Amino acid sequence: MTRKDPFAGLRLSEQASPTGKLDQQLFVNRPAPKPNPPKSEEVSRAEPSTSGQVLTSVPTVDVRSKTSKDFDLLEQPLYKATYNYTQDELEALEDLRLELSRALDRKVTKNEVLRVALHLLIEDHRKDPERSYIRRKIAGTPQR
Repeated sequence: MTRKDPFAGLRLSEQASPTGKLDQQLFVNRPAPKPNPPKSEEVSRAEPSTSGQVLTSVPTVDVRSKTSKDFDLLEQPLYKATYNYTQDELEALEDLRLELSRALDRKVTKNEVLRVALHLLIEDHRKDPERSYIRRKIAGTPQR
C-alpha cells in the first residue's frame, strides 16, 4: 500500500504565512530585558550620584558571624554543583559511605557525607582561620 506524503512539494517558507515570509527571527538584535529591581530588604540605602544615577549598596555578611548551629543536615539542599575528584578519593568516599551505612543501619548518601565534611571544614575555619585544617592542607599543596 502506497502512502502519499501530505507535505510533498510544499516548502516550509510557503506554509509560514500567506505572504511567504518567515516569522522566525533567530538572529535579530533585540534590546536586552531590563533587570529586576533589587528587593527592598537587599538595599540598605540609595543615594543620588553626580551623574543622576541611583547608587545602591548591599549589606555585606561576615562569614565568621555564623555559628555551627546555622548548618543543619536536615535542611533541604536546593543547589547542585559538580566538583572533580580522583579515583582514589571517590573510592574512599564510597568506602566511608558504606561503613557509615552499615554502622548506623540506615541509608547514607555520598551527598550527606560531603555536606557533613563541608560543615566541619567551615566550622573549623571559623573557629581559628590561621590554624584551620583546610588552610594548612591548601598551604602545603604546591600551586599548579
